[in-house]
Amino acid sequence: MSHQPDSLKIVYEEPEGRPVLPVTGAYGGPTPEGSAVVAHLYVESSTLPSISSAPIDARGVVDLTKTQDVKRADVSRRVQATLVLPAETAIVVGKWLQEKGEQAISVRQQRSGREQKP
Repeated sequence: MSHQPDSLKIVYEEPEGRPVLPVTGAYGGPTPEGSAVVAHLYVESSTLPSISSAPIDARGVVDLTKTQDVKRADVSRRVQATLVLPAETAIVVGKWLQEKGEQAISVRQQRSGREQKP
């Protein structure tokens, strides 16, 4: 007669040098055949100018207060990583992220309420 274990122990390994990535958004969607979801995780910020120019007066002095910028766009999204998840995993991870996000907001609200009290 074999003994059935009553729990499964899981160990989380953290490889040395693993990246910690800031993420402010995601772009993507289902793969064409619908077997997976692709999520390009990005950080969003104002776009840096591709070129800046400053006028030079007759004496050869550059006036940096009158700089003109040429920008490619208003916002830049730098992709930090791309995830490819089986559809079912994407749903599980999405629910987990939503739950943890709601918990974080609750903690933040509780702390800000304590900070406001005398």
